[in-house]
Amino acid sequence: MRCLSTAHIIRSHKLKNTTEASAILEKEKILKAQETFRAAYARHHDFNNCVLKLVSGGLPALEACEVEVFVPVQPMLASPSRSVNDVLEHFQEQHSSVQLGDDSKILPSDFLSSPFITAEYKYDGQRAQIHCKRGTEGEPANVKIYSRHLDDISGKFFQVVKWIRDNWDKAGCKSFIVDAEIVAVRRKGTEKDVVLLPFQVLSTLKRSMREEHSSSGFVEGAVPVCVFAFDIIFLNGDSLIYHSFRERRYVLHKTLNGLMTGGYFEFAKYIDLALGGSSGMNLASTELDSFLAESIGPSGRCEGLMLKSMHSRYTSHESREKSGGFGGWRVSCFFWLVCLLLMYLVQQLSYDIHVLCFLTNFSPFSLMQKLKRDYVDSLADSIDVVPIGAWRGKGRKSRWFSPFLVAVHDPSTGELESLCRVMSGFSDEFYQEKFEFYSKRIVDKKLDNVSTDEKATFWFDPAEVWEIRGADLTLSPVHHAARTALNRQNEMFGDDSDQGISLRFPRFQRIRGDKQIKEATSSTQILALFNGQPQRQEA
Repeated sequence: MRCLSTAHIIRSHKLKNTTEASAILEKEKILKAQETFRAAYARHHDFNNCVLKLVSGGLPALEACEVEVFVPVQPMLASPSRSVNDVLEHFQEQHSSVQLGDDSKILPSDFLSSPFITAEYKYDGQRAQIHCKRGTEGEPANVKIYSRHLDDISGKFFQVVKWIRDNWDKAGCKSFIVDAEIVAVRRKGTEKDVVLLPFQVLSTLKRSMREEHSSSGFVEGAVPVCVFAFDIIFLNGDSLIYHSFRERRYVLHKTLNGLMTGGYFEFAKYIDLALGGSSGMNLASTELDSFLAESIGPSGRCEGLMLKSMHSRYTSHESREKSGGFGGWRVSCFFWLVCLLLMYLVQQLSYDIHVLCFLTNFSPFSLMQKLKRDYVDSLADSIDVVPIGAWRGKGRKSRWFSPFLVAVHDPSTGELESLCRVMSGFSDEFYQEKFEFYSKRIVDKKLDNVSTDEKATFWFDPAEVWEIRGADLTLSPVHHAARTALNRQNEMFGDDSDQGISLRFPRFQRIRGDKQIKEATSSTQILALFNGQPQRQEA
């Protein structure tokens, strides 16, 4: 949040007396204080420690709440972009607003004067923040893995923890925090020869697994995985979040090159692009189009691309999480107490607002963009579905239904076969409208003509058709869309698996008031779309 000067506020609003000006100044200080706490908590996700620092030393003491190994950091997240041209124009236009890293003084002048971006594969796995520290003499390295919501998922990925411990001597450092994606893989002829699998496969892993492992360091019966590292934010006791991405990536590759093992620990695939001038933009557009096609094609098997400014520092995402409040429910329950404390500190101890600026000077635009196949209109097919059930929402959505369970129609049987859950593309007004609409259409149990293995909290009497879009279609052991026809097709090839088809990353487009339920997309059409994909996603 950009803080306006008091003089500007006075001129803009033509304040008549100093009392009003003083009130606005106090409000400025309180808002800035809130920003300061959020910034500190984003890079040091230990609520108790942040509050203790605040109480003992006031706002300036929050500077001591820095990045620390085994204290998760709020991750840097991306905003969606709908086309190659849009994302290139975004970085071209906003280059002057990028907050440069602390290493900008030693970077080449031509690098600083032109927009440089990098495009990385956006792997279809689980975001992971991997914290590692060398163990004491005779002890294994300490390794913890945190999710994008900062939950400890070390147990779920114990095979990764074990592999890093076994290979720690190859890492040329004492401690590090790495941003990565953990992806399910299928190993072929050699251990290093792998095929990337979709996220659905990874989601079958239990949150906590027994610490049993084979001699190779991987849990028996577990889904094989590969770590793709793309950023480093902490090394040997020093925070790197204030350095440019160019420098961080250089440090990542130099420091952890020894851990590089095909099929187990790799660096994200990327290309760098210069956007200077019209010729540079045209060349970048051509290269980016080609790289995007490669990433989502049979050789890449990814979701799309991540686009990043190479000049920018690591900026933690500071918007509210889906679970409610900044940093999730853990903070939302107590954040109002912190606000009261901040008000007291600002009003009673008169902290100078300028003391806080160095902690809250975030870039005013998104430093990362994601270009996924489901965001690009030319890569997405429209599907007409019927809402058949729902769950109660979480966090701020707890007043409504979210997600909705939707289905396609099988004309041969009259059944509605579940396709996916939908919780993207809705406005709050839509949520409220549909809560009132479907609250009157709740039935006691799943209807006889509904086919699914989902266990929705609420079942509906079907009443309308929605148009949705998504990334691609994938096999599913839960959803029943086109299951009968798909099984019949698979039997011809000796495959006796019993699976349906599901849509990944669905998002609502509009209500199809012109269509009746029997006019929804058919199971036959879903199977044809699935078979016609450039690559068939495996469950």
